[in-house]
Amino acid sequence: MTPGAWRELAAELADDGDRVGLLANAVTDRILATLPLGADEEIADATRHSVADNIWLFTSMVAAGIAPERAAPRTMAEEWVRLLARRGIGAETVAASYRLALGGFWEAWTELLRDRADPHELADELDRSIRYMLAWVDVLSERVVELHEQERRAWARSGEAVRADTIRDLLDGAPVDLRLAESRLGYPLARTHRCVVGWCEAGGEQQPDHGRLAADVAAALGARRSVSFAVDRETVAVWAIEAEEGSGAGAGGGRGSGGGRGPRGGATGDPLAAVAADGVSIAVGRAHAGLDGFRWAHREAMHARRVALLERRPPGAVVRYEQVALQALASADPEHARRFVAWQLGPLAGGDPASRVLAETVRSYLLHESNLRAAAADLGIHHNTVANRLRRASELLGGPLAGRGAELLMALALLDATRDGAARTRQAADGTS
Repeated sequence: MTPGAWRELAAELADDGDRVGLLANAVTDRILATLPLGADEEIADATRHSVADNIWLFTSMVAAGIAPERAAPRTMAEEWVRLLARRGIGAETVAASYRLALGGFWEAWTELLRDRADPHELADELDRSIRYMLAWVDVLSERVVELHEQERRAWARSGEAVRADTIRDLLDGAPVDLRLAESRLGYPLARTHRCVVGWCEAGGEQQPDHGRLAADVAAALGARRSVSFAVDRETVAVWAIEAEEGSGAGAGGGRGSGGGRGPRGGATGDPLAAVAADGVSIAVGRAHAGLDGFRWAHREAMHARRVALLERRPPGAVVRYEQVALQALASADPEHARRFVAWQLGPLAGGDPASRVLAETVRSYLLHESNLRAAAADLGIHHNTVANRLRRASELLGGPLAGRGAELLMALALLDATRDGAARTRQAADGTS
């Protein structure tokens, strides 16, 4: 190739989005493995997009012969820097990320250039590359560090940052001045709260409208005061003062309510059902009083959300903690829960239609206190059919159902949340995977 091999390589990469993406993944993995960023999924995702944007910017500028001094951060890089500033991650981490990215990209670049350049000209090609790259990174990192400082100052002055920090302290159990916290939030913490968590599908284009969701939740619960908090990009928590007793607002899907449920346990007629629209799912904690209640209402709502995600409930579901408390408690250790289900249910933990039918029959039979006719009425089938299914289930379970009711009901309650993992665990135990 000609002495301009490094520019030709840059032009080739600038027009190949797939290869840029692969390079960005490799560079990002190095950054996340070295710096404390990977634990936050939103930051990790933003880092990946920023790296890809910067690789495209570098290759485009080299290919077009643009001087490195004209480098300026593009949209994705700017969003990444602002996100780090809002999360309290310092400018030194921003600068370190650019140094790590430079090292990772340089390794990949030199390998690609060796495959293209004339061996007699490779040293000159590499020299041109590194001089340009160093100048380019110096300019760009200086500008993003400056942007980070501007965003940090703006965020520190904003009321939103103060409210977010206050809520984080409350949830973490940090010592707080109650009156000062109430003043910052504009929300009375000594009252009885209900927490509602709304979320959209991770990685989707749609994000919950925090302000609208908070207002809709308060209206649905008949509450006059509310406060909201962005848990992450897809998730927002809303606390609302519980309506006065007897108003009927907010009462829905309580413990033991056997009827009035939609698909997979979601309560129909729930006042929050109207809020769960346009792809927003809702998880609800019980009402709790005071500062400790503020924390517990949130914790229960997040547990209900976890169960909904484990059970892959569809967008728009309303899941109340009262309905899934058992699953939430028993699935806190997911691997333990999967192994328990596989142990107790064996082949009934499979996802095939026959296994599902047998599992549902056993569930109904045990819930109706081992009454064949009551289970048959619940399932809408003849009691002889129930008897035949139970006989088959006992064969698969390796023994009678009697004496195992509590364990089987627990495993069946966890089945939706663990089905895939439990099936894999059972296959491994049987040597079929």
